[in-house]
Amino acid sequence: MVVETFLSWALPLTLCVVALLLLWVYGNWPYNTWSQLGIPGPKPVPFLGNVGDLKEKGAFDATLGWCKKYGKVFGVYLMRDPVLFTTDLDILKEVFIKDFNNFSTRGLIPRLVRYPVKASLVFVNGDTWRRQRHTLSPTFSASKLKLMSGFISRCCENLLDAIHTLTVEGKALDVKKIFGAYTLDVVAGTGFGFETNSLKEVDNVFLQNVSRLLASSTSLSLSAFIAG
Repeated sequence: MVVETFLSWALPLTLCVVALLLLWVYGNWPYNTWSQLGIPGPKPVPFLGNVGDLKEKGAFDATLGWCKKYGKVFGVYLMRDPVLFTTDLDILKEVFIKDFNNFSTRGLIPRLVRYPVKASLVFVNGDTWRRQRHTLSPTFSASKLKLMSGFISRCCENLLDAIHTLTVEGKALDVKKIFGAYTLDVVAGTGFGFETNSLKEVDNVFLQNVSRLLASSTSLSLSAFIAG
């Protein structure tokens, strides 16, 4: 009787142990990539990698902290995907110039990014990327940039005026908001051909629509890094 009871529990118990073991292996399997290559980096958490630090501290602060701790080259994990960070200028030159053909494909593209942002140069790959890059490259020629310089200078003056006004009035400076408005003004003028002053016109329709577009299209969550 005892033997029969033991046998009736043995198979389910064994299956549970095997399932837990396989789950543990799956959760930890990819996290030896950087250590095998001798590349330093923060210790990952099973299944999540280093996403927890990014969510808790913010991408900028977390990355800056890692850079100070591990140096110019370090590796992290976004969920189960290894990601290499570098601030080494020689490596960046190799990636962006000399061997760019080997690095042009985008890696982790958040699944939550929607059209039309998803169809932009930042996210597309392959022939679509080459076509868009070929179309946009002449826009950034030396002659075109000279034509834009006057407009960009006016946007800079508006930015300085806005900062000066806030400083004189003793108000807090929201760096993200004020430089975001400045960037929007530059893009609106150089890319679309019309002037805006988002630093003063807070109810600007163009500004509101762009803000809604970016908020709905580029917000990231943990599910953005889950394969499938």
